[in-house]
Amino acid sequence: MLREELGWLPDLDEVRAAVTPKTKMISLCNPNNPTGSLLPRETMDALVTIAREHDVYLHADEIYKGSELDVEESVSFADLYEKAVVTAGLSKAMALPGLRLGWLVGPAKEIYGIWQRKDYTSITTGALSEHIANIVLQPAKRAEILSRSRDLLRENRALLTSWIEAHNTLFSYLPPRAGGMAFVRYVRDINSSVLVDRVREQKSVMLVPGDVYGLDGYIRIGIGAQKHHLQAGLERLADFMRG
Repeated sequence: MLREELGWLPDLDEVRAAVTPKTKMISLCNPNNPTGSLLPRETMDALVTIAREHDVYLHADEIYKGSELDVEESVSFADLYEKAVVTAGLSKAMALPGLRLGWLVGPAKEIYGIWQRKDYTSITTGALSEHIANIVLQPAKRAEILSRSRDLLRENRALLTSWIEAHNTLFSYLPPRAGGMAFVRYVRDINSSVLVDRVREQKSVMLVPGDVYGLDGYIRIGIGAQKHHLQAGLERLADFMRG
C-alpha cells in the first residue's frame, strides 16, 4: 500500500515481507497512477534486487513514462532486470489514445508466448495506426510530443497548486511528479465514491474516487486537459464543496 507520508512511494520493508515462496510476480506502476509519484533510481534498484533474490517476475506499467515533470525521463525496468515485463503504449504520455496501440517488453520466451495468444485472439492492429505509430516513435518526433505534453502538464499542475492553496481548508495534496493526474485529499466526512457521484450529477464534473484504489478520502483529478477546461472544473468543484 502506498502512503502519502512516504511521498506515495513503496515501503521496501513491506515489499520484502510480502514476498513469499508462492509469489510469482511483483507488479507496479511507474510513474504511478493515481498519485503521480515517481520511483527514485535507488528504489527501482532495490525492487529489482528483491525480485532477483526471489527469482520472480517484475511487471511494470510504464504507460506514463516520458511525462516526468521535474527530472529527466526515467530508466525502464526492462533495462534493469532480466525478468522484467514492461507494458506501455501511446495513450497517456504520448497523448495518442485514438491509435489504440501498446506493447510488451520482456524475456523472449514469455513475449513469444504472449504474441501467439494475441495472434489467436485479435491478429493485428490497424495498418493506419501502425503507420502513424512508426512516425511518432521516431526519436525527434517522440521528444517533440513529450515536450508539448510536459509543458501542458506543468502549467496545469501550477494552476491546481494555486487552487488548492486558495482552498486549503478543503483540499491538500502532494504535487505529482509525473503523469496526467493528481491525487487530492479532501476535508469532508463523505465517502469518495458518493462524493464523486454527487459532483458528477450536480456539477457535471468527472472525478475518480480514491476508494477504488483502497484510499478513501481522496479524489483523482485529471490535469491533462486544456487549461480552461481544468479551471472551469475546479471552480465547479469548489462551489460544490462550499455548498
